[in-house]
Amino acid sequence: MTDRPLDDLRQDGRTASRDSQALFAAYDRLLDTPGEVLEPRQASELTALAGVYDLDIDRSQAEIWSDLRSLITKSSPAMAEPSQAIEPMTILVVEDDPETAADLTEALTDAGHSVVGPFHAAGPAEAAAALHSIDVALLDINLS
Repeated sequence: MTDRPLDDLRQDGRTASRDSQALFAAYDRLLDTPGEVLEPRQASELTALAGVYDLDIDRSQAEIWSDLRSLITKSSPAMAEPSQAIEPMTILVVEDDPETAADLTEALTDAGHSVVGPFHAAGPAEAAAALHSIDVALLDINLS
């Protein structure tokens, strides 16, 4: 098994995939070879991992590993792929809470987008939308 706790397996896609592969390499022989029995240390680790997922441990190691492998596969993200660059957009922001409006504006600007607003009411936002080429609008559906 790995030297890191199971919670660390979920940290990022690359680490999770690498650690999952290490687990698969260590325990898949249970599925490949009927009657295979683990060494005491590995058996203890398998039992501990099964406990994390609240699996029944009163059955064969191969059955435990089969269920555990399925759960690990489902919960571990695939290898992280490089994200595609998103084209900058012009975003209309309508938010009546000043703090939220400032946070949204900052986050969108930091992400490389142009922000029109923020507006605190629908009327001025509608007028601005007529004057600007807006790609998308971020609207507070519960304006005061």
